Amino acid sequence: MRRIVAALAACAVTMTAAPAAHADSFSPPNGTFTFQGPVDVEFGIYLTCDMSVTIQSNAAANDANFTAANLTGGLCGLLSLVSLPWNIDVYAPVPPPIGLAATKLRIKGAKMITAFGSTCGPEDFIGDWNPGPAATITIPVGTELNPPTPGCKISGTLTLTSGPPLTITN
Repeated sequence: MRRIVAALAACAVTMTAAPAAHADSFSPPNGTFTFQGPVDVEFGIYLTCDMSVTIQSNAAANDANFTAANLTGGLCGLLSLVSLPWNIDVYAPVPPPIGLAATKLRIKGAKMITAFGSTCGPEDFIGDWNPGPAATITIPVGTELNPPTPGCKISGTLTLTSGPPLTITN
């Protein structure tokens, strides 16, 4: 009986252990990258905006953030992208093995405020990463920045327009 209890305890410890840590890689270190492109935004009304984001990788090249983001064009000035920085994690592929080129990124804590007082987010969303050339981040159609306001959506493709080539691996 003791062997059965010990085996069950060992199994429980194994199943609850944290997954092996891995470090995402954003190269070059201390890089600043600007991405721009058209996005569709919906929050009760539908707008097509020009979006610009700045991504900064850290000195260790193991983390990166959206450090600036804005929407311009027409009524898009009524929208503000806030609560920056938004952290970036490799969502896919999941290790092991490590060192594989990223295909999907998780953008954490995206938030938008409208001039009408509506708040969309903070919300994490998954974007598709293509290393290029030129590198792109695609926000899929139907991506929502909820809660608290339902129906806040954003989609589009942002292309690297400034900075060195960016390499992202898991």
